[in-house]
Amino acid sequence: VLLFEDNQDDVFLLRKMLQKASTVQFELEVAETLAEGLQRVKAGGIDVVLLDLSLPDSRGLDTFYKAHKESGDVPIIVLSGLDDERVALEAVHAGAQDYLVKGQGGSQLLIRAMIYAIERTQAKAALRAAEEKFRSIFENAVEGIFQTTPDGHYISVNPALVRIYGYASPEELTRSMVDIQHQLYVDPNRRTEFIRLMHEHGVVTDFESQVYRKDGSIIW
Repeated sequence: VLLFEDNQDDVFLLRKMLQKASTVQFELEVAETLAEGLQRVKAGGIDVVLLDLSLPDSRGLDTFYKAHKESGDVPIIVLSGLDDERVALEAVHAGAQDYLVKGQGGSQLLIRAMIYAIERTQAKAALRAAEEKFRSIFENAVEGIFQTTPDGHYISVNPALVRIYGYASPEELTRSMVDIQHQLYVDPNRRTEFIRLMHEHGVVTDFESQVYRKDGSIIW
């Protein structure tokens, strides 16, 4: 935990609060200025930031904006002496994980806010990694993969499908194909049948149809 705080009494009280945590152990570091704290964040190893908005080299919401811009994915909880709902809402809307007022709520509120902030950040990172993995599979598969709307518009297509259908790019395919049932299927009723099977079973396998490529040739 990195605490941006120049008031030593507040630092002392916060250490005492963190020592009351029964299920997790925190290691607290302190930066007395914004510049010092940001340099420490960039060095790595910080899981959560507790940020006072009034520091010797920065005051008010500008303190949060600067810290948020430079801290990357490290979650920030504003820990301020200012009990101002407008400031709190603006900070949260701008990306703060939480806004807590010094002396209010006790140690349990602070500890819970810190744990939740870390868990949310980790969950977001895991989701981003999963999305990147899916995107890699989607882009590099040799099979054609696509998403369509029920009424026959492509939402997304992968490069393999673009090659199979003979188009130059995913953008050209999705822009040109606005009525899959009649533009793609040689027998338009096959699209209707496909949708019916999806509604009835939730999944369709071994479904074969003849379709038109861009040049008008027909493939299975």
